[in-house]
Amino acid sequence: MVLSKTLFCFTMMAISVVAGYFLFRKNPRESLISRGPLFIVCFLVFFYVGFAQLPMWLPDLFGHFLGHSIFSDSPGDNFIRLDRPWWLNRWLSTVRVVYLWIVLAGIAWALVNVLQRRAWKLNALSVIVGFLVEVAHSYLRGCFPICL
Repeated sequence: MVLSKTLFCFTMMAISVVAGYFLFRKNPRESLISRGPLFIVCFLVFFYVGFAQLPMWLPDLFGHFLGHSIFSDSPGDNFIRLDRPWWLNRWLSTVRVVYLWIVLAGIAWALVNVLQRRAWKLNALSVIVGFLVEVAHSYLRGCFPICL
């Protein structure tokens, strides 16, 4: 376990939680409906970055739960795979896809809020930022297909 990297992961996730608290603390029901897309598109990325890196910095914990090393692909593998280990092949790709679908849902939610004129400036910003996140991911996926 690398303490500084582990603290970085939990700090990134904490930033997301604290941002959510300050974003939704006044009139929680109305602010959740109107500011939810902003949180999903702009602040959930911090949770995603911290959560996606956890297996790399807590390999013993994840290895205990999995029953094999995060650097192998299954319990039957007795060797370390350098091409596509578990954390890259299964963990990171799954977390990335789930995050991108959540961002798409946030964009759709923001569009509905813009059409209903509910906090339309924040939601228009959410649509633009979400679109930029999706375009950047598509571009990076094309340039670095192994890493993303």
